[in-house]
Amino acid sequence: MAQLLCHPDIDINLKDGNGYSALLLATLPGNEAVVEWLLCCKGIDVDSTNVDGQSPLLAAAHFGHTGVVRMLLDAGANVQLVTDAGDTAMLAAVRAGHLGVIETLLTAPNIDVNQTNGDGRTALIEAALKGNLEATCLLLAKDEIDINLEESSGFNALACAAVYGRQRHSVMPAT
Repeated sequence: MAQLLCHPDIDINLKDGNGYSALLLATLPGNEAVVEWLLCCKGIDVDSTNVDGQSPLLAAAHFGHTGVVRMLLDAGANVQLVTDAGDTAMLAAVRAGHLGVIETLLTAPNIDVNQTNGDGRTALIEAALKGNLEATCLLLAKDEIDINLEESSGFNALACAAVYGRQRHSVMPAT
């Protein structure tokens, strides 16, 4: 691999027919060593997306590769990048229940915890729908979280938790 990366004619951002770059491919299995090598290459596009708009950061978040997520953030990956379906790395991590990734993404200085997808769902609403108490608590700890945002059906996080029978949810008021 080192010989390929050092070759003067290598196109480090070359994509296959589906838009997968070497960096995106390395993030899928969480190959930290290869990701680290690629991130050291001059001109690497950390936000390169495939035909569906999936970036390396979103892929790493979806698959729970916390170390790769940290590396990509440190390399300047755009934490707010949105796929064609309206997903972000945070939404993917919450949906998959990857707490370490959620914690790591929340450290990004420009994270918008209230960003919505195409259905108007925020990360907090996704956590409520999944009944993920730990993710909910992590999100509620952010001062800028808006607990009253509504998804496209008009439900906020509390309503989503109530409708889907999530009895032990931290968006419920303390008694």
